[in-house]
Amino acid sequence: MEKNRYKVVAVLSLVIAVVALSVGFASYTATLNIENASATATASDTFSPNVQYQQGSLTCVKTGTQTSVSSEGELNDVSHATVWRNAAVTLSGPGDSVTCTATVENNSTFVAYLKAITIASPLTCAPVTQNATLQNLTDACGDIDLTVNEGTASATADSSAVSNATINDGSVSIAASGSQDVSFTIAYPAGSHVTDGDFKVTIPTITFRYETVR
Repeated sequence: MEKNRYKVVAVLSLVIAVVALSVGFASYTATLNIENASATATASDTFSPNVQYQQGSLTCVKTGTQTSVSSEGELNDVSHATVWRNAAVTLSGPGDSVTCTATVENNSTFVAYLKAITIASPLTCAPVTQNATLQNLTDACGDIDLTVNEGTASATADSSAVSNATINDGSVSIAASGSQDVSFTIAYPAGSHVTDGDFKVTIPTITFRYETVR
C-alpha cells in the first residue's frame, strides 16, 4: 500500500512538472514590426515633349494690299516641333500689316497652363541694302508695332520697349489632348513715317511658356 502511494505521488509530480513546463513555453511571444516604410514613384516627363506646334498649321494673312509674305516659316522638327523660325514678310508702306498664326497642340494628359509670353528684345531695323543710309529710318522703325497673342493674353513690342505677359490665374490654357492658336502681328500703321529706301525689321525670339500648375 505504501509503495503504491509513492507511485501515485511520483506520477502526479511528473504531470505537474510537464504542465508547468508547457505553460512556461506558451508564455513567450515574439513580435516583428515593419514601420515607416515608403515607396517613391519617380515621375517621368510626359508633358514637355507633348506640348508643341502642330505640323502644317503655319499661315500668314496679309492685311495690306502691298504686303508680301516671303515665308510663313517652318517648324524645327516633325517629332518635337517647339521652334517656329524664319517667317519673313515685307511691309511696303504705312497701312500694311501681316498676322502669322500657328497651332499649339497639347498631346499630354495634363492641362497646359500658359504662364508667360516673352518677347526677347525690342524691334530693330536696318536698310535692306548693306551700308545704305536711309532718311527717317529711326522714326519709321519707331512706328512699327509687334503684337503677340494667345487666347486673352498678349505681349507687345516696338523699337523702344517690350511689354511681356505674365499669367498667374490659369485663365489661358490648353486642355489635355486639345489645341489652341498662337499668333504674331507686325503692323506699319497708316500715317507712319516713310523712308527713302527699303528696310528690314528684325522680330526677336518670342517664347510661350506652359506649366502643369495653374
